[in-house]
Amino acid sequence: MPLELNDIVRFLQNKKILIAGFGREGKSSYAFLKKHLPERQIFIADRNAKVFEELPQYFPISNLFHGDEYLKEASQFDLILKTPGIPMSAFSHVNNNDIISSQTELFLKFFRSRVIGITGTKGKSTTSSLIHHILKENNQDSILAGNIGSPIFDYLDTHKGTYIVELSSHQLQNCHYSPHISVLLNIFPEHLDHYKSYEAYAEAKWQIALHQDEDDKLILPNELYQCSSEKMKLKANIQVFDTERLKLDGIDSLAFGENSIFYRDSMGENIIRCNCSKFKLRGKHNRLNMGAAYLSAACFGLSDDEIMGAMYSFEALPHRLEFVGTYKEIDFYNDSIATIPEASIAALESIPESDTIILGGYNRGIRYESLIQYLISSNVNNLIMLGEVGQILKNELRKYNHHMKVYDAYNIGMAVEMAYKHTRKGKACLLSPAASSYDQFKNFEDRGDQFKVAVRTVGA
Repeated sequence: MPLELNDIVRFLQNKKILIAGFGREGKSSYAFLKKHLPERQIFIADRNAKVFEELPQYFPISNLFHGDEYLKEASQFDLILKTPGIPMSAFSHVNNNDIISSQTELFLKFFRSRVIGITGTKGKSTTSSLIHHILKENNQDSILAGNIGSPIFDYLDTHKGTYIVELSSHQLQNCHYSPHISVLLNIFPEHLDHYKSYEAYAEAKWQIALHQDEDDKLILPNELYQCSSEKMKLKANIQVFDTERLKLDGIDSLAFGENSIFYRDSMGENIIRCNCSKFKLRGKHNRLNMGAAYLSAACFGLSDDEIMGAMYSFEALPHRLEFVGTYKEIDFYNDSIATIPEASIAALESIPESDTIILGGYNRGIRYESLIQYLISSNVNNLIMLGEVGQILKNELRKYNHHMKVYDAYNIGMAVEMAYKHTRKGKACLLSPAASSYDQFKNFEDRGDQFKVAVRTVGA
């Protein structure tokens, strides 16, 4: 048993614990507590009583809380293990926020020296998976966990190597510990239905760095380094990445260009040649992701050739500029992960041959002016609109003279049929919605899967 695991168990053993939220992570916490503290009573709260049906029949009903007031008794506990989907505002009646914790916070409290943590509005999964791929290809003992893969507690009994942990804003919110190596990719307005403001969302993201010390490392893009007021509070050793060559006083930097990587430290600049056509990740935004992954992997003493060799073999993840195929002389791309305007703009920049884009979905109060201005000046000819956001975009576009044709679709199948009808031969159709999927789909994966099925069915 890892030493850090003993420390977590000792920390928990005399506490009255409430698991708040009984989804995937809540069930993981329950299994962990039952295994390591079998004599302790466990209390569980979830708005939906049906989730308790998976518990054993002998579980005391008096230890379960559900319904609209499922968190009413939260103050009576010594520790609350909050799952990421429950906002902190749900605990406004709890006077002592110190009792509110999570798997992420406990994990970082005791395991942080073995953790590379990655967050950002976009690019988390790609960058986390790429770092893990580079390390595994070079015989480093690492696992991928957190917001991607299984909950962190599922690995604590057996894993003795490095943890590559994707961290969402929900996991970082109210977290008082940071990883040993932290990667902050970007911050764009998102999840504004969960946070009271963009500033509150950004503050949650910055928790990945604010609790580091001088022995830790923070890897972040030049844009955030230059414009952030938070940098004055940072204690970690900072490394900056970009796609353009940098020269920052006292700061190591890496520029991931189209055919060369430029690394600069106190010893000078090192130029590493690369062939971008060999990478399976497309676009400037992915060169930024690769720059962050490169700096992370270099912390393990890997050579340039070892890192580059692994990068060349990395396959893009599903639903992230995923090439579905060429049907009826049209290239189809699935970028269902794009839930904000900036992601759709990056997708269009990466696929310049896009003639048609499918946009829209669930409205979370995001502003779309940047996307509208980009579309007006782009070579895209056809916009196919879905959901409430599609109608918002359509109404905003009426204010401008533009060259594009706008079509309404009631579902993804209808959108694909329209794409086949209107997209020019030899060009591309891109699903990059710039909106959440929760109006018509279970999640962005479901949306992307339905898109791929429709493309192949109509194109057969």
